[in-house]
Amino acid sequence: MKFLVNRLLLKHFVRSIFSPRPLLLALLTTSSAFGDGASLSNWRGEYLYKESFYDGKQSVITEIKLSISNDGNCRITWNGFQTNKDIICTASIGERKNEINIDFFRFSSGTVENEYGINQYSENERLVTLKNEHHQIRAVWGVGFNPFSTDNKKPYFIKLQTRTTAPFNKADFSQ
Repeated sequence: MKFLVNRLLLKHFVRSIFSPRPLLLALLTTSSAFGDGASLSNWRGEYLYKESFYDGKQSVITEIKLSISNDGNCRITWNGFQTNKDIICTASIGERKNEINIDFFRFSSGTVENEYGINQYSENERLVTLKNEHHQIRAVWGVGFNPFSTDNKKPYFIKLQTRTTAPFNKADFSQ
């Protein structure tokens, strides 16, 4: 992303030799598109968290994928050691402008109960808060929603390349 911003600024710098307006416009556009993160559209996309560690007996691998849409609907797919969750969630801007909160809505089955009939999470329960810190996306896990490793040495998500996906609507999963 930094390369694209630099390329955009260079392009407009060359044009600014004859007119200062394009450079100013480029700076304003760049700062609003990547700057404060205070809009859900800035968080739109797919994110990935991977973790692997050795628990003393075997290797444990977990992968959490998070998809966030412009309207605040989101989906979490969590696969790994003895874990297979598909959750419909809600995204909202956090207390600070560089944060986004991810709250439980329903499991993809359309209920608030997991596959064993247990209410594992309450509706609107905070699952995770993502914080954009120095171009890294740090996870602050909710009480009942965290990967196996408790040391959290690498609590970072990575943003995946944007691709076209079929839209989903959490109303499709309501009862």
